[in-house]
Amino acid sequence: MTVTAGGVVRIGVFGGTFDPPHNAHLAAAAAARDVFGLDEVLMMPAGDPWQKTASAPITPAHHRLAMTRLLVEGVDGVVASDVEVRRNGPSFTVDTLRQLSAPGVTLMLIVGSDALAGLPTWERPKEVLELADIAVVQRDGPDVPAQSGPDVVAMLGADRSIQRFVIPRMDISSSDLRRRMRNGLTVDGLLPWAVASYAIHHGIYRDQP
Repeated sequence: MTVTAGGVVRIGVFGGTFDPPHNAHLAAAAAARDVFGLDEVLMMPAGDPWQKTASAPITPAHHRLAMTRLLVEGVDGVVASDVEVRRNGPSFTVDTLRQLSAPGVTLMLIVGSDALAGLPTWERPKEVLELADIAVVQRDGPDVPAQSGPDVVAMLGADRSIQRFVIPRMDISSSDLRRRMRNGLTVDGLLPWAVASYAIHHGIYRDQP
């Protein structure tokens, strides 16, 4: 781990279901690393993505972690983390941030605009804002209005930094990738071949509805 001149390690935490992880996820992680001068970005598959498990089938966590490791292979400063996969119970971001907090460590939570809008529904959301600054990835084009960030902070009564950064629009979604792989359609250019090959080899999306 590299330490900055001020003696503080700056870690980005980029969580998600990553089912599967794809090039837009990687672009967001790398952009946050560069824009905010982060020493490391942890791409962290949720072990138990509790807000999604009731509405759709979720690929087992060990497969999503393995695909995330393949996604970030060879990318400086972006690392797949098993912190939430190893922890029992629902994957609460607040527990992850508390686990990563330490003297000399500054945390930045990387989220999409939709996740920011839903932050008040998270477990102990005010504590999330007390533990980490927030970096909101925004794709070129229409998105959640910029004022929604400060509105969330005001709603939760927390005084914390929310910053936005922009990446080129990439029309990639995990749901579309699952559909493509289920139907034998090409995924070229949407995620690394190593990730697609892993999913195909293990038949992960073949039988999903």
